[in-house]
Parts: sequence; C-alpha cells; structure tokens
Amino acid sequence: MKFSAERMLGRLAKWLRILGYDTVLEGRPDMKVSLEEEDGPRVILTRRRKKPGPGHAYLLHSDDPMEQLKEVVATFRLTFDDASLFSRCSVCNRALVAVPGAEVVGRVPDYVLAGHGTFYCCPLCRRVYWPGSHLGRMKKWLAGVLEAEEEAEEENGLK
Repeated sequence: MKFSAERMLGRLAKWLRILGYDTVLEGRPDMKVSLEEEDGPRVILTRRRKKPGPGHAYLLHSDDPMEQLKEVVATFRLTFDDASLFSRCSVCNRALVAVPGAEVVGRVPDYVLAGHGTFYCCPLCRRVYWPGSHLGRMKKWLAGVLEAEEEAEEENGLK
C-alpha cells in the first residue's frame, strides 16, 4: 500500500516511511508522483473535509501524529516486519541501500563507524542510517501501537 499525505501530515508520513510504506508529501518539489501509478493508486491522507482531488482519500480524525498513525494502521490493517522496517528514508521516501562502513567515513562519528559494519544510505538525500540503540526502543513502541490496535479491533468485534 502506498500513500500520498498532505503537507501538514509530515510527521505521520515519516512514521509510515519508518514502517516501510511508500509515502510522499504533497507540495514537495522532489516528491512529484502520480496518484495513479503502474502498481496501483496511492491513498490520499488528508485532514481537510473537502476531498483533495481524484483517487481514494481518507480523512484523518486526530491532529496528533501518533494518534494518526494508530488510525491509519487500524483503518488499513497495516503491518510491519524486520525486512520492511527502516527500509525507506524517513526524510525523502527513497528506498535505502546497504553500504559498507568505508563508504560513510567522515559522514558518521568515528565511534559509530567502529561499532557497525553495515550502514544504510539514501541515494537521493545521502542521509546515512545505522541500527543504533534507538532501534530496539522504536520496534517495541511500534509493536505496542500495532498490538493496541489489534486489541481494540477484537474488543469491538472487528477481527
């Protein structure tokens, strides 16, 4: 599933990318993408009551990005796994590429370079990512988000 989020939903878009979902932001010049693509249409995520144009649009109810994420996860029954988690650049949405430490010398602190063998680089914005100490905390938090939504569905008889 792929999404197109309104500019005001930038934090939600970032979290969807962290989950591994292709999510573009409207209004970004480097993110011009057709809503009708070869492998299917994008779902438009919006906070505006007026439908934002052609295609399937979903009106988010909350202003809080974490509540929005829970809402999108529940509505579209999104999942994540280790293969898709952190597979996209959280800033520009490109698929990350694994690179050896030699390619990021001078772009990451020396202690990070010494502690990791593989890094992940965005081919567009050149940001470098690595599995730091935050990875476990984020996985635990995301698992909690998904579990909470599954429990809510079961309580409401939706599952």
